Amino acid sequence: MSTPAAPATGTASVRIALAAVAFSVLLLAAKLLLAWITGSTAILSDGIESSANVLTSAFAAFAAWLGSRPRDADHPYGHGKVEYFSVALEGVLLSVAAVLIAIVAIPRVLDPPDVTALDVGAIGMALIALVTAAGARFLVRRGRTLQSPALEADGKHLMADAITSSGVFVGITLVHVTGLPVLDPLVAVLIAGLILFNAVRILRQAIAGLMDEADPVLLDDIARVLEEHRQPGWLAPHLTRVHRLGQAVHIDLHLVLPRYWSIDRGHDAATVIEKAMQQRFGTRNETMVHMEPCTPISCPYCDVEDCPVRESPFSGTLPWSGESIRRGSRAEAIAHTTGEGKAPRAPAPDTLR
Repeated sequence: MSTPAAPATGTASVRIALAAVAFSVLLLAAKLLLAWITGSTAILSDGIESSANVLTSAFAAFAAWLGSRPRDADHPYGHGKVEYFSVALEGVLLSVAAVLIAIVAIPRVLDPPDVTALDVGAIGMALIALVTAAGARFLVRRGRTLQSPALEADGKHLMADAITSSGVFVGITLVHVTGLPVLDPLVAVLIAGLILFNAVRILRQAIAGLMDEADPVLLDDIARVLEEHRQPGWLAPHLTRVHRLGQAVHIDLHLVLPRYWSIDRGHDAATVIEKAMQQRFGTRNETMVHMEPCTPISCPYCDVEDCPVRESPFSGTLPWSGESIRRGSRAEAIAHTTGEGKAPRAPAPDTLR
């Protein structure tokens, strides 16, 4: 199997992550300034969330740098998993921020402070919300393009931050219209709840990545690539397992081939698949194809003409899907695709997967 080259996307990820740190620092400074001018608990709460965002953006930059480093003797699969630790840290820090906001805001609900310069606060938070949303969309889009979970999570956090800032804008406007200062700390309490909800969602994403949770969308994508490059004699891909390694994807799959094919011909098939996966998932993708010899169970679905070992007539090829290629055996993959209740039985014993 060929060893993929280190991507140029690693440098791009680091540059974008560093820019995100600077962006977060500017947002934090703007919010703290507005909180000082207005005395608003809601704006201060939004600033507390931004302080967590500065820390997570800094760690995301480090994770993007470390995750882009090539594999070595101590890390044969590379360093990409560190990006999920970055995502987990973001979730933890957001949880801490939510608790701190609640500690600050709840006493002020009972004793609301005076809020001044409401027009300045409202205009400032509206501008901050718009700028934050634009930055978040950019980060999420680039994170997906570069396959960087840390950048994508940072962007989603910023988008949640933009929603929070929009809520603060609404709260400040309501205080200005109604003259009820208690609405300001109440908005802050609502912000704490929103941040905590977002923190749980981000932690869930980190755990899924660290535990290599199956991704149905990704499996469907792999199945499409296999279908697009399918050649006569390729049968029943199954036992497909995927490891998301930050900006890299490692794929293991089993493919059934005619049992009379030479090793060279089987290797050629594996090479075609490797190159196709690298075209789709980037040069850092690594695909390992385990080749299995066919048995009579595959004869009805084998499209090889003039097959010298065929035991039953050809009835048509079977389509492949993410659900079928993840099945644990060729029999299960065929049964799922044909819609049979259980795996078909081979005329001859089949001890192969």
